[in-house]
Amino acid sequence: MYQLNQALQQHTKGGKVSVSRAVDRLRRKLEECEIWLLTNTPSFTLDLHSTSGKSHTIRLFSLYDLNEWKEAIEKQSGNCIETVPPDLLSVTGSCIKLRMTQQPPLHCVQSNESTHICGSLYVMVHSACGLKNLSSAYVCVEVDGFEFYDRRKQTCLSAFCATPQWDEELVFQVDGAQQLFLVIVSQYENGTQDDIEGRAIINLDTENMLKKWKKVTCSLGQVDVTLSIKYMPHPLEPPSTTPLVQEPVFCVPIGQVAMQESVLVPHIVRSCVEEVERRGLNEEGIYRISGASSEIQALRHAFNTNYREAVSKLRTVDVNAVSGTLKLYFRELPLPLIPSERFKELADALDIADPYLRADSMLTLLQALPDVNRNTLLFLLHHLRRVAERKEENKMSVSNLATVFGPSLLRPPVARVDISQEVVVQVQVIFLYLQCQNLPEALLTKHLDIDELET
Repeated sequence: MYQLNQALQQHTKGGKVSVSRAVDRLRRKLEECEIWLLTNTPSFTLDLHSTSGKSHTIRLFSLYDLNEWKEAIEKQSGNCIETVPPDLLSVTGSCIKLRMTQQPPLHCVQSNESTHICGSLYVMVHSACGLKNLSSAYVCVEVDGFEFYDRRKQTCLSAFCATPQWDEELVFQVDGAQQLFLVIVSQYENGTQDDIEGRAIINLDTENMLKKWKKVTCSLGQVDVTLSIKYMPHPLEPPSTTPLVQEPVFCVPIGQVAMQESVLVPHIVRSCVEEVERRGLNEEGIYRISGASSEIQALRHAFNTNYREAVSKLRTVDVNAVSGTLKLYFRELPLPLIPSERFKELADALDIADPYLRADSMLTLLQALPDVNRNTLLFLLHHLRRVAERKEENKMSVSNLATVFGPSLLRPPVARVDISQEVVVQVQVIFLYLQCQNLPEALLTKHLDIDELET
């Protein structure tokens, strides 16, 4: 398809009548390829069954289409006032008539090619509000265009709350895209089934998002989702037939992991923290009691190879395995979260007698850390303070948590034979940061140069 489309573009640029037949042939071949993809590579199926034993399977290409079909079928079923359940064929027949008014989304036959975009489309999903119940949610983002590249991506699952926040960047390579499709999906504690909360379409306006971020608040039914979009036009490389391999996160410098993910706090840290806060704040000995080694190693492997699988595993394993995975991540960093060259300065700051001057000196040293290290440390510290607030239930005080995390987060530049004094510094540094009254909030992503757009 990529080669056919490239050949078609070369022929149409010439504008010669003599090549019109070649253009028609290329269009037909491209149309046949698109129809084959739509027919043979669906991502979703909708199975319908009737009491008479008849059944149909509807093959759909996107989550947006799946939700649209479900709503259409429910509407047709609701309009039937017969006491006998309507025959399945009558329901699907009504839906098919509705669907027949629309042409298949074949981009090779789109007439207005001047509005198509070709290049990289960046979508930063920020947050959502308006969920009826507490849940974990994710946003599925789909783009139209030719099927050369991955057209569907989704955010990670949010923390269990009513106002989820992701601040997650999704990057698409697009050719012929005109629209962005959004679907927000919730997962509730009482079941594993995904519930679609709402959907919406955004028309891609290249003038308003060309080479700069544009912030949009989009209504998806009862839920409002805030996101930013940026478009960078450039020639596209031929699509690769080799599937992308996820880069590992364990035993990799934290700055490199954050750069790969375009964040300031790595996803593994956020995911583990959010899961502990969802079901581990009242767990006695959380972070002190080790989880099963087999579960921790399974999570380690999943985070290194398949982040989506890892997030799914987090919700099924013992919460102590989740906390153990987070501790293991910091312990296996090739360079500690608090750089070793700061060890002596922090040790000297601990010796300051005046508590106010000592706190100011500690905060100054914290602010001097690299962006990723500083924000990850702040994110972790605020989490540990929330854990300590439940010390009556979980038996984990600020002192206990500092003892657990100090040696993993801060290491001396050169190991000594007598490590007792080093451990004191490691524990006291984290202890004082946890007690700091004016600890700054963590940033999860880098600041974007965003222009507001009304929707």
